[in-house]
Amino acid sequence: MEREELKPIAKIFEALSSESRVAIALLLLKKPMRLNELARSMEADPSNLRKMLINMEDAGLVMRKNGIWYPTPLLIEVISSIKSSPPKKKRKRGGWGFLIPPAIVFALAVFQAIHQNQPLYLVGGAMLALVLLGVCYILSSR
Repeated sequence: MEREELKPIAKIFEALSSESRVAIALLLLKKPMRLNELARSMEADPSNLRKMLINMEDAGLVMRKNGIWYPTPLLIEVISSIKSSPPKKKRKRGGWGFLIPPAIVFALAVFQAIHQNQPLYLVGGAMLALVLLGVCYILSSR
């Protein structure tokens, strides 16, 4: 993509780069307003809002007609596309699956201890299984 093609897109993101600007957009989507009415609704300084509105106007998100600020079709499209995007699915947590690797390690240690007639293999396998249990638990809870 050419640099010149990126500028209008960057302007849109910049124009909506704060919670205050998004709040302005959402209020104007409900109903067009004058600057002072918008300032009262947001309990904000009109001069700060004016700067934000002008920035949003430069990006093509709002327009002013007879002192009233309106959302443009671009703003309507941007906000509706964000609102309509599906929420991210949360990974299901819990369960006992994290016990499987340490259980296998411990079972192998028991088998080796019996097969080799070395009880210390059992102690080492138990210690290794406990460390692995901690690691598996931490990884499964992320």
